This record gives sequence, structure tokens and C-alpha cells, in this order.
Amino acid sequence: MTRKERVISNLSQYPNISKYLGKAIRKRLEIKGYTRGILTAHLLDSEASKKDVERLEQVLQLGEKYCTDFKYIFKEMNLPNKDLAIDGEIINTLAEVKAFEVLYSNHFEDIKKIKPAQGKTADFTAKRNDIPYAIEVIRINLPVSDKKSPKPDSEKHIIDKSGVTLASMYQYSSDTTGPKWEFTIKSATKEKYSQLEEYIKNQDKDAKGIIIISVGRDYFVSKFARRDMFLPRTLYKSLKNSFIELKQTETYPYLQHVFFIAGKLENQTHLYPELNKEHSS
Repeated sequence: MTRKERVISNLSQYPNISKYLGKAIRKRLEIKGYTRGILTAHLLDSEASKKDVERLEQVLQLGEKYCTDFKYIFKEMNLPNKDLAIDGEIINTLAEVKAFEVLYSNHFEDIKKIKPAQGKTADFTAKRNDIPYAIEVIRINLPVSDKKSPKPDSEKHIIDKSGVTLASMYQYSSDTTGPKWEFTIKSATKEKYSQLEEYIKNQDKDAKGIIIISVGRDYFVSKFARRDMFLPRTLYKSLKNSFIELKQTETYPYLQHVFFIAGKLENQTHLYPELNKEHSS
């Protein structure tokens, strides 16, 4: 059995992954470097990656049951003919799958994926304690800065054996924005807020806004990345500071919560403010 045949054979063991991501996986197999692909690598190395694959299978099953129009997450996929581009598209899709999982695990109900439309729209709607919410999801590459492309004083790259860059860490001088988490979170929040506000004004003026930020480590990417890149205390402090700054210094009336997802485990998801606690506008 060839390696490609082994991927397809292992894929057949996971009906939900096959149903929703099978097309992307087969497309990835056609492109060079598939042995390092986000999904193809894990299906190729099925024993070592079995827990991660099984977990995704279970989440997809939950999504089909508890998220209306869940399939539209995958309808938005654009599958290019380049290895890194297609892996990025897969990670973008998994970020929305993770967003559903976060909403479900935090007791949101009536979760619905909004169908793609020509005009700007939210990614999800949901309810919690009878309060309606509109949710936007964004995946970011780190670092993100308020300044345009600041030049780092030094940088360090994590390279795998084949020479592929798996992660990068940058250091800036004190007179630049620096690698501060609050700028990453604030920039991502600002980028998505206008779209969220437009949807709420046009569709449900009683809704509260939630932005879910993912750094693309939701299911599989952490297999290739350092575990010490995201310090929980630093992340939460930056998330809190960013939220408070946006609410106090600028107009974000519909913004109610921001989630920051730094990994696949539940304790790697940070939220501010806590659910059931209102933040004064």
C-alpha cells in the first residue's frame, strides 16, 4: 500500500471527516509535501495521531447535530493548488469548527452557521440564557501589529527537518509596538467588529457581539509547534487590556465578549469578560 493509499484507507474510518473534509484531503494529496499537510500527515501517521483525529471526528458529529447549516462552514473552502495555501485554507476552516465547539462547550444554544452571501455577514448566530448573539471568527498569523510591517531587531524561526518554517518569534525595540499580545488581539477585534456591527444593525438589533480569535492551533497544528509560545497569564491579561481599551477609548457598543483560542485544549481558550457578566458600554 502506498502512502497516499494509506491516507485514503485511514480516512474511511472517519465518516464525518470524510464527509466534510474528504475533498480537501484528496486535493492535498495531489500537491507536493502532503506528508506534512495538516490533515494528510495525521491520517498517514494514524496511530500516533489517532486521538487528535478521533477528537475532530467527534466535534464534526456534534456540529452536524447541534449547529444548523453546519455544512456551510465547508462550502466556503477555496482549495488552491499550492501546498501552504491549501493548508492555510484548511486551518481557516478548522478555526470555524473550533468556534462552534467553543460555543457548544460554553452552553450556547440554537447555534447556526450563516450561509455565505454576497454582502458582509456574521459567521454564526447563537443564544445563551435567551440572549441572542452574533459571532465573527478570525484566524490570525502572529505577530500582528498596529504599525505597518515593523522591522524586528531579531527573529528566531523554528524549522523542521525538511527545512519548512513551523513557527517564528520576533523581538522589537521599545520604540515600536513590540510583540505585545494586546496589539494582536486588538487589531483582530477591530478588523472584524465593523462587519459584526453591520450584521447586528441589519438583522437583530437586540443581539450582542462576540469575536472569536484563533491562532490556528485548534486541532492539529500544535503537533508541529512549541508548547511554550502562549503563556496563559500573559494571554488573559492582554485580552482583558485590549477589550477594556476598545470599550473605553472607541465606540464598540455591540461588542460583548472576545474569545482567544491558543490551542486545542479547553484551558487554552481565554475569554473576557466572563459569561453572564455584563460590561458597561
